[in-house]
Amino acid sequence: SSIENLYTFTDEIITLLQGFANQAAQIIENVRNYEALKGSEKRAALQRTSLSELFKNQALYGGDVAAAMQLIVKFISDTLGTARASVWTLSHDGSELRCISLYQANDGTYSCGDVLKTAEYPAYFKAMMDRNRIYVDDAFNDPSTCELADPYLRPQGITSLLDGGIFIEGRLAGVVSSEHVGPMRKWFHDEESFISTAASMAAQIFIDAERKKAEEKLR
Repeated sequence: SSIENLYTFTDEIITLLQGFANQAAQIIENVRNYEALKGSEKRAALQRTSLSELFKNQALYGGDVAAAMQLIVKFISDTLGTARASVWTLSHDGSELRCISLYQANDGTYSCGDVLKTAEYPAYFKAMMDRNRIYVDDAFNDPSTCELADPYLRPQGITSLLDGGIFIEGRLAGVVSSEHVGPMRKWFHDEESFISTAASMAAQIFIDAERKKAEEKLR
C-alpha cells in the first residue's frame, strides 16, 4: 500500500512539473514574440526616419545620377546596418552587370567599376527575374548565389545577400544590393520589402534622368 502511494505521489509530481514546464515554455515563447515585435517596430521606425531624411535631400532630384546613387547606397547601408551596399546596372544587351556605386561603411568610401558577366551566373539572374529580389542568409551555398562565391563573395568577406531588382517597363535594368560581411545574417520580411523600395527609387531616378536627357535633346 505504501509503495502504491509512493508511485501515485510521484506521478502527481511529474504531472505538476510537466504543467510548470509547459507554462515556462509559453512564457519564453511570449517573451520571444514580444522581442521580435519590438525589433520589428524598431526597424520600421528606422526605415521611416531614413526614408524621410533621404527624400529631403535635394541631390536626389538634381539629375546627377552618380550623386543620387551615392545617396541610395549609403541609405541602404545605414538603414540595414550592412558593411557594403551597391547599385549595379545591366547593359542593354543584357551581357554584363556593372557596379556604378558601392559604399563601404568601415571607411565611408565610395567606388565603382566591378563587372559581372551574366552568362557566368545564370542561376542568380534567373532567381532575380523569377522573384524580383534575392534574400539569402548563406550566400556561399544558396543555389541562387553560390556561383558568386569564389569570384565575388569570398574575396570581399560577404556571407549574406539582400538584393532587389531594378525593373523599368518590365525589363531588368539593374540591381541594388545590401552585402553583409561577417557571420551569416538572417533577413527579416520588412528588410526584404525595404530593399524593393530602394530598388524602385533607383528605377525612378534612372527614368527621370532619361526623360531629362530627352527633353534637353529636344530643346
